[in-house]
Amino acid sequence: MRLLASPLRPPGAARHGTRGLRVWIPTPAAVTVPRHVPVLGLPRPWTVFTPGPADGLAALVSGWASAGGGTVAVLPDAFTRPCAATLLDAVRHASRGGAPLVLLHTGAGGEGLLRTLRREAPELAPLALEVAPSAAALAAARDLAMTAATSGRAGTGEVAVDADGLACSTSWTRGALPREPPPLRPGDLVVVTGGLGGLGRTVARRLAERLGVQPVLLDHIDPTTSGAHGSLSAMRASGLPFVHLPVDVTDGEAVRAVLRGVTRSKPVSAVVHCAGTIEGGMVRGLEPADLLRLAAPKVEGLRAIMSAADPRRLKVVLAFGSILARAPHRGVGAYALANELLRREVDRLARTAPGPRYLTAEWSIWDGAGVAAETGAVATARLAGYVPIRLAEGLAAVERLLAWRGPGTSVLLSEQPPEGNTPKKGQP
Repeated sequence: MRLLASPLRPPGAARHGTRGLRVWIPTPAAVTVPRHVPVLGLPRPWTVFTPGPADGLAALVSGWASAGGGTVAVLPDAFTRPCAATLLDAVRHASRGGAPLVLLHTGAGGEGLLRTLRREAPELAPLALEVAPSAAALAAARDLAMTAATSGRAGTGEVAVDADGLACSTSWTRGALPREPPPLRPGDLVVVTGGLGGLGRTVARRLAERLGVQPVLLDHIDPTTSGAHGSLSAMRASGLPFVHLPVDVTDGEAVRAVLRGVTRSKPVSAVVHCAGTIEGGMVRGLEPADLLRLAAPKVEGLRAIMSAADPRRLKVVLAFGSILARAPHRGVGAYALANELLRREVDRLARTAPGPRYLTAEWSIWDGAGVAAETGAVATARLAGYVPIRLAEGLAAVERLLAWRGPGTSVLLSEQPPEGNTPKKGQP
């Protein structure tokens, strides 16, 4: 596993962390939709890519026209295997002269990939639009796409358009870590995925020491590796209770089987989902398998854990995302997308499986634990504009985030919010 970081700080990038960890809550900010953008020059249709037979949405988009045409990827409300190929096909078509590039979806996502593409190929003017399936929303989406085609400039983030055609982007509101204790008791079972990774095992030990819970470490890596072996030995020597279950978290049947043995006497009370794979690669060189491979431990892993846990007894689900889903640099498109899809999955679970407290924590890079620290990427990340989270500071935040009650189901943990998405007036 490796993390690619730009050797130079991206132009205009904000530094993410210099004065301590801050909590930022995503907040809708109104976007003005220019109505009835005129077609200047000879009208040409947009080329439409879709993962299945053309549906009503794709058919309507194929009727769009602009002076130079463009490329539109139309995706449904869930990101499936065919969506990965569709999105990359659209990127390649736009690169061959089909710019601007527009992603239009009803919930599938893809913004993380396009955010990265803006760093790598701003001339494609990539724009991500999440729309409600209504005539008013599609009319607004067309005018936003036409504006991108006319100006040749990409937006700063995804724009969401509701059924009435009202558009918004993401701004950020300064939040605070909860002051109340987590809803966990000594002896509670806490599943930690990626539990033998540097970050997973460090978080597990912190929770065992501070809260007296019993971590259940799920991971498929070799427990005899130097870092994992030393950490497990230290936990055993300290007398801290824990269970290690070797399993691939993307294998739902295997996850259910191994958890069945430890949950006979007590249920899982919390899930801390740290599993993930980091790899680099420029967007235009990626294959669908690259996107799916990085998304699997994030999304399929969480689904597997949730299918094995008793939702009536589960109190907290804390997923570890990344700031790169919101503020990527060059070469991390697949990882940015994986973390965006993780956030969307947590949001979906909050809607469809209520009960636990759900939260995606989108962290800046950690210093002192995790793949970035182990591979020496922390120093490179600093050059790319990200100041890492100190280990003690991050661990203290994890403990407090287990008590999160809202608002919302995602927070960003960084010194500053992503560039182009500044705090509301009057906030520090």
